[in-house]
Amino acid sequence: MYQLFTLETQQPLISELFEYFKDRYFTVKLGRYENINLGDGTLITPTMIILGLMIGIIIAGALVLRDRGILGKFVRALNREQCNSPETAKTLAELGFDRSISIRNALRNGKRLRSVVHCVEWEAFEAAVASAEESEKPNLSFRWDNSTYHFYIPAEKRIEADVRFEKEGSTWKSYVILVIVTVLLAVGIIYFLPDLLQMLDNAIGIIKSY
Repeated sequence: MYQLFTLETQQPLISELFEYFKDRYFTVKLGRYENINLGDGTLITPTMIILGLMIGIIIAGALVLRDRGILGKFVRALNREQCNSPETAKTLAELGFDRSISIRNALRNGKRLRSVVHCVEWEAFEAAVASAEESEKPNLSFRWDNSTYHFYIPAEKRIEADVRFEKEGSTWKSYVILVIVTVLLAVGIIYFLPDLLQMLDNAIGIIKSY
């Protein structure tokens, strides 16, 4: 197997590239501060923290977009069909979501959707468990079946569902703007970090002088 090396250092090319990008983009060169001890004059960890926060915000935005997009369609379908009680609850097939993997997974495992969307069969099982004798409870079990179970949004959860899964303001355009602003803000903080530390050092010096 062949391996690429740089001519000057005989190190693998991938290692050279990693070192280059780390020094060029992920290492902040610092000045000398009288009141702040930052070691060798470089700052990698805070930079990585800022980048981590940036990635976290971008991922959170994607999840919100998913909630208010894919899951929001299901919530709006329940409201449109007036599924607001166990008597008016409908199955996924009746609502047109029987082939939606995202909806099926969210109903089975998603706490956000299950917090506003109730399942008639699950509530019946919980009632059976609550009324059963202690010796009988270990024998009771529930098998989740999205294809036949009925779902609805209780009237008291209607406003919460509308706010959490509303479509307005949660488009791909707004998400792209969020990504651009987050990236620019992170880059700006990293770029001006030495100046911010200098201001902090000056403030500490002023406080110590009193």
